[in-house]
Amino acid sequence: MKGTFKTLKTFRKLEKPELYVMDYVADYKLDKLLAMGSGSDERFAKNVCRILLNGLPVSVKPEGCCSTFTATTRENGSLFARNFDYRTGMPMVIRAFPKKGHRSISLSNLGHIGFDDKHLPEENFVSRFRTLAAVYSPIE
Repeated sequence: MKGTFKTLKTFRKLEKPELYVMDYVADYKLDKLLAMGSGSDERFAKNVCRILLNGLPVSVKPEGCCSTFTATTRENGSLFARNFDYRTGMPMVIRAFPKKGHRSISLSNLGHIGFDDKHLPEENFVSRFRTLAAVYSPIE
């Protein structure tokens, strides 16, 4: 997949605050994924694995229920805040730069795609490769 290695080279762990960051420059094949459709979390995850990870499986563990807050400022601006209190919280900021489409920035919880304290994304190349699926598990 064009741009995959360039994307993986941007993967890094920051110490303060403790989070991961990746600049997604590869084609994450949204059009193809939409054409495949999905009827469940499991089917969606299998389709993501097939088109992005060459079939390498990813465990999907969604959990939710964090609090959010929105407000309008006196100047008519918008404020948004959210806590990140997942039991398996491993935040990763993903900045996406697709050749076609809109640039975006999102926050993903790597715990939702199978990472935890015993399975860290920086352990080896295969683990790092699996982080490519995080572009499809944004929580923000």
